[in-house]
Amino acid sequence: MMSSFKKRKLFKKCSKYLISSALLLLMASIIRIYAGFHFATLVLTIEGLHTLIDFIISLIIIITLILIYSKYAKKFPYGLFKVEDLIAFLLAVLILYSAIEVLIESSHSEIHRITKIEPLISQFIAIIFVIFSTLLKNKASKVLSSPSLKADVMHTLIDILESSIVLIGLILYFLFFNNIIYIIILVTSSIGLFMAAYEVGKDSLLALLDIPKDKRLAEKIKQEICSHYKDIKITDMKIRWAGSVIFVELTIRIHPLLTIEDSYVLIKKITNFILSKYSDIEDIVVKVEPTKRENVVIAF
Repeated sequence: MMSSFKKRKLFKKCSKYLISSALLLLMASIIRIYAGFHFATLVLTIEGLHTLIDFIISLIIIITLILIYSKYAKKFPYGLFKVEDLIAFLLAVLILYSAIEVLIESSHSEIHRITKIEPLISQFIAIIFVIFSTLLKNKASKVLSSPSLKADVMHTLIDILESSIVLIGLILYFLFFNNIIYIIILVTSSIGLFMAAYEVGKDSLLALLDIPKDKRLAEKIKQEICSHYKDIKITDMKIRWAGSVIFVELTIRIHPLLTIEDSYVLIKKITNFILSKYSDIEDIVVKVEPTKRENVVIAF
């Protein structure tokens, strides 16, 4: 298992990627909002405001991760890892809102033609900034195995796709002013956003409701413990997902003649055995259930 100190060290290393990623989003937002107002292009203004929301979300995620990997988080039994799932779920809601917004936008029939090339260049430059922002964020998410970061990467990837589709739409307006193609592109984009919202929100919602993401994991851990330690019986097992980590609660029965000291050594062995095999498991709590002796042998 990775120690809390090591995790804090890794987060410190990744923080420069996250801050740089957030700043790139802010720059993309400023470019779009300025171009939208200056060239009277409403779609760019909407894109800019959307990117500004993404920048704010990135800041919230950074602050959340600082809290999660701080010493303060250790005061809570399960740390503050659940906050990550909450952030990921909120991102899913944001993506869903974006999908509905794009779908509503596609129903508008009145579109003003673009006569200047500057809005197209502005959108292209903003997309480049968002791409670099996503690459930095993705690098940090792989190191930290953070669900909120993974959700944010997915969200930003969908934003890149949606922004690229908008750019194609802007080019088509600039060249042909084809309304039907624009509507088809926006509807396709909204379908992609709906799919992304489902993918991002599913796991985070399961974690928040304490519903197992992978039921096979519990059975696998049970089999490994029972095959390695023949004298114990697992009567109950609970697995909780919280953020990027897993918490396990075990209730076992051991030989009735085993002393408290011996049972403590056995629990320690089981804990170390599981933690060495599963890097995602943050902590294991093992409870010993009292066992009644079935047979008593008396010698005279």
